Formats: sequence, C-alpha cells, structure tokens
Amino acid sequence: MCYSANNNNDRAKLAAKLKKSVKDIATKNAVFLSGFNHPPMHIIKQEEPDVIDVAYWGLIPSFITEAEKAKEYFKKTLNAKAETIFEKVSFKSNILPRRCLIPLSGFYEWRDVNKVKFPYHISANKDDLFYVAGIYDYWTRKDTGKTFRSFSMVTTESNPLMTRIHNLKKRQPLMFDLEAGENWIRNDLKQDDIIELMQPTPQSFLKAHTINKINSDTDIISDSILKPAEYPEVKRLDIIEDFKVGQDFQLTRITGRVIKFKLLHFTTPDKKIDMKEHNSGGFLSLDKLTDEELLSIKPIAPEAA
Repeated sequence: MCYSANNNNDRAKLAAKLKKSVKDIATKNAVFLSGFNHPPMHIIKQEEPDVIDVAYWGLIPSFITEAEKAKEYFKKTLNAKAETIFEKVSFKSNILPRRCLIPLSGFYEWRDVNKVKFPYHISANKDDLFYVAGIYDYWTRKDTGKTFRSFSMVTTESNPLMTRIHNLKKRQPLMFDLEAGENWIRNDLKQDDIIELMQPTPQSFLKAHTINKINSDTDIISDSILKPAEYPEVKRLDIIEDFKVGQDFQLTRITGRVIKFKLLHFTTPDKKIDMKEHNSGGFLSLDKLTDEELLSIKPIAPEAA
C-alpha cells in the first residue's frame, strides 16, 4: 500500500513546473508525511484540471452523516485498490466523476527481512516529480456546515521492483509521469478506459534506495532522511532474491574449498534457504554463510553440475 509520501514541494515552484494555477490554501509540505496524520496535500481535480487545489489524505464519502463515522473512514481510505474501486461503496461513486492527481517527489515503503522492517525511498527515475492517481469526494459536517475535500491514492499490484521492496503486501501506487497523468483526469473516460489506465507502473519508471530508520508516525521536514543507508541484512537478501529452487551453483568457502550445491528450499518472507552439497548428504543454510562466502556464489550450467 502507500501510507507515507514525500510532499516537499514549494507552491510557486509546483505551479511553474506543472503549468497550472494554484489556490492559496495551506498544505502540509514535508519530506516525510504519514497518511495516518491525514495531512492537507496538493491535488489536481478532474473538475478543474488546470488548477492545483488542496485536499486531506483519507477519503470521507459524501454519504457519511456522523462525525465519528467520518473519523473511521478517514483511517481506512488512504488507499483505494484498483481491482475493487468500482465495487467498494466508499469509492464507486467517485471513480467516474471525481478522479484526481497527487503530485509527489517520492513515497516510502518497508521491506521485511526476518520480521525486521527496512525503509526505502522510492521516486521517479527521470524526474523530480510525478503523479499518483487518486479519487476525491466532498463531505459536509452537519453541526458546522463546513465542507471537507478528501482523497484516496489508487494502488495496484506491484511490479518486480516493488514486489522485492514491499515483499509482504506487494502493492504500489498507480503512478504517471507529468504528461501521461493528464489522461487520468479526462472527463470523457468510461469504465473500460479507466481500467486500462489502472495497470502497474513499470519498474523502469522508478528508482529506490534504503534510508536510515525513521519514526513513521511523525512528519519530517529535513531532507537529510533521504541519504542512502546500507544494511547487511538487506544486502544478503538482495544477493539471494534471484535464486530459484532446483538451481545448481558453486560456492567458495572461507577455507578456499570450492563446492557445488543445489537449492532445495526457499521460503518467504524470512528467506530461509537449504542447500544440499552434490554427492554428499550434507545440508547448509545460506543464512549461516559469511558475507564473503555469500558473494562468492555463482550459478553453474546444468551440464557442468
């Protein structure tokens, strides 16, 4: 899913970059924003495609009548799954008439390694800004008469890069570059057109790196959190992610001995791996190898095995 975003965008610069006018409404600009704090963020609405407006993250459907109910929906509608967006009561009345674009500099996801979470910052590969697709709605509070505009980010199944990072839920935002995103808010789109647009953004669109661990409950202003960080656990996992059950490979032990193994067992998410040495009854788990030994592993052709 997508519950945190890099929304560090100056209003004037954003308007110039997108070639749109911008409403003078305060937003929460930060390098790290938690959706669970329901920040006001810039959006571009289908009904005003040339204007940058503001809405709260977490959609409150217009049919909600009680403030307490609104709070409940707020927490559950940060994301809207593309696969069910035409069916869910919170979203189906908005997907045709009220689609929006959320301009972002990046977003965050956590990778699970042996039940420990490691944060990544993900951004567009070729630009410092991109769009996330969304839907929005208006909700009026009965006791005050005040109307709130709020939105959900649309998510899809993950591409290979995001599957590797978001390796438990395997989801990602629906993303577009600045040109292609304008198609999302066209008024003439029918259901089939929208479904065609809601495909996983390709891996080539994105770049990602691990960052230092952060408090994900707190909004963060400083861009120092974007500095790349390395984790031995993640490095080891990266090495073995592409191994396949039944594959043969060779390994150089720290003693200098070269041995051949077959991959027998590979479980997720903890990536426990068992190998059997050729012509031997011995077994070994990759998590017992040193980094040097792990880096020495090379696949071997079937005929050489």
